Amino acid sequence: MARCAALAAVFLCALAVGCNAQTSGWKLLWNDEFQGKELNRAKWEPQIGNGCQFDIPGWGNNEMQWYTDVPQNLRVENGRLVLQALYDGAARKPFTSARVRTYGKFAVGPGQPYKTIRIESRIKVPRGMGVWPAFWLLPSDGANMGCSGCGRHGVWAASGEIDIMELANDMKSLQGTLHYGGEWPANTYTTAYYQLPGGASFADDWHTFRLDWTKKQMKWYVDGKLFSTKYSGNGTRNGWFSLGASPAGDPATAAPLPGDGPFDQKFYIILNLALGSEGTQFTTNHNGAAVTEEQLKLALQAAAGQAAQMHVDWVRVYGQ
Repeated sequence: MARCAALAAVFLCALAVGCNAQTSGWKLLWNDEFQGKELNRAKWEPQIGNGCQFDIPGWGNNEMQWYTDVPQNLRVENGRLVLQALYDGAARKPFTSARVRTYGKFAVGPGQPYKTIRIESRIKVPRGMGVWPAFWLLPSDGANMGCSGCGRHGVWAASGEIDIMELANDMKSLQGTLHYGGEWPANTYTTAYYQLPGGASFADDWHTFRLDWTKKQMKWYVDGKLFSTKYSGNGTRNGWFSLGASPAGDPATAAPLPGDGPFDQKFYIILNLALGSEGTQFTTNHNGAAVTEEQLKLALQAAAGQAAQMHVDWVRVYGQ
């Protein structure tokens, strides 16, 4: 009996959030295990529409989808969040999908008392031409309901963007990206790529995507494997930097703000399943051709039996 009790305790510990070597010494700050019957709206806000409410139609990327919060596109089932892309040629908005964010509910960044922040999620992505899943962050400090990407240092991308995971099409090339610099079009970015051994697709299995973030450094991981490290420029262009809202002189040569901006503020979490178009560079084919509306339609129709669904097992945020 004592041996059975001990084994049971070990088993329960293994199931508990944070009870493993990778999170030993970390404090769980926020999480969602998606154990309810529907999305927890105390933690997440579904976003609706195509970005016009933020004056960025197509969400600034010429995306095709209209985001909804109806169960066909957004639901919790079997302990997982499901974001599903659909095509219905008879509908007023034929391409639909889902996007959720923690804006106004939870935001995080390194500082006191936690000098290192860990943000991670276990996700299974779909595949399909023009399909574009993402797990990413936008600034919370100074943000407002009418401006997506605004923050303490100005509008996008002067206040930064952190892309923990982006994949597209055949889901074979993972990207981890920082957007920073000046306000568009004086923005810049740095990207790192990672491919699975043997050219496997990330859509074939579940994967854990993670960011470890300190004041001066960010590290990107997939399944515990480090694939990118990026650094603060410390007020120079030798790393990430911000020009702020009104840089003096030519933005191409203007001096950055001192310090570690734009990533010296809190950010909120976003999960979404976007759909590309002719004008969406991220979903460009490997041969350099843009994804057409017809290709996207065919991809979603082909996925009818094995739906274009982004499954999220959990999202967890730790501090140390």
